[in-house]
Amino acid sequence: MIHFPRPSSLIAFLRSRLRPLDIGGDVVQQVMANYGLSIMGKPANLALSRRTGNVVISTNAGRVVLKRYRNHLQNEGIQYIHSILACLGELAFPVPRLFHTPSGADYISLNAGRFAVFEFVSGSNYSLDFLLPSDRHRLIETSGKTLASFHKILRGFQPAGAHHLGFISYTGGWQRDAAWFANKLHELRERSMVISNVADRKNVDFLVSHAQETFDEFCRLDEKLQKANLMRTIIHGDFGLHNLIFKRDDHAVLTDFETARIEWRLADLVSTLSRSRSAETMYHLEAVGHFMAGYQSVDPMPEEEWQSLPDVWRFFKLRSVFINWNSYFERGGDKLSSAIDMYHQAAWAKVNNLTLLKLRNL
Repeated sequence: MIHFPRPSSLIAFLRSRLRPLDIGGDVVQQVMANYGLSIMGKPANLALSRRTGNVVISTNAGRVVLKRYRNHLQNEGIQYIHSILACLGELAFPVPRLFHTPSGADYISLNAGRFAVFEFVSGSNYSLDFLLPSDRHRLIETSGKTLASFHKILRGFQPAGAHHLGFISYTGGWQRDAAWFANKLHELRERSMVISNVADRKNVDFLVSHAQETFDEFCRLDEKLQKANLMRTIIHGDFGLHNLIFKRDDHAVLTDFETARIEWRLADLVSTLSRSRSAETMYHLEAVGHFMAGYQSVDPMPEEEWQSLPDVWRFFKLRSVFINWNSYFERGGDKLSSAIDMYHQAAWAKVNNLTLLKLRNL
């Protein structure tokens, strides 16, 4: 397959090599000692790694990835994720193998955080590469098959522990329900009052002025969708080419399970399909068509379930308005612009209801 890295890929790679280790050398030594692994070479940051600390290390057991979980993911959340990975491993679904300490633990807690060790998966990640259209479409179709297989193989599985996102169970309510978001909205309004940066002030004024209508529509859709009895399964939560390592064009290994949880399977399709952005049509419908062809070939979606896609699409975009708005205060960055973009994506979905329904059979 002919492919060339985009400038953003080269820049990300160079930054990963030039910056200090995302996990300090002393901590790396301590974690490896806990796992009974000997370091055989100089550790390096995982190329293209984004939000979490990931370091690649050559050991006496081969190359491994040392992962530091983000602070908001507590012990029960890690247990939840690891139980999903264990189930997938038992079912021979292609995911990185999780290492255990000599005492049998699959992660360790230190003052510096919570850490786990995974096998390093060799292969290609094409998410930031230039590709021939035919090759990209083939990879996208493979990704659709991969997500469908993931949904299908885990259907009915109840993870151990608990995750702070998604549903409590296959029949229970949300971990973060409408009351939680109502309290969060009150908090966001209060915190937004003191913003003085001109650009941020303009963005937050937009969010505040549209907050009540956004919340009311979010609650209305939540109530409607709860009555729709949509299929729940384990979703990945951050699916896309960026989290797939291709061994071959038709075989991909799925990575990064921090946001995996029980939710409507349509939620995974919304987050995945809405990444196919196009300046001309808001979404790149040709890419969506190849993805859905792959998905439908493995786990066909009933027409009745698909009819709820536009509402699910709007529901999650509206919810993401508050999530991104809150992230601005928690982690900084350009999250206010992201929140506004989510608002406009929800508005687009309302106007283009029929376009979304046609995605199933493009």
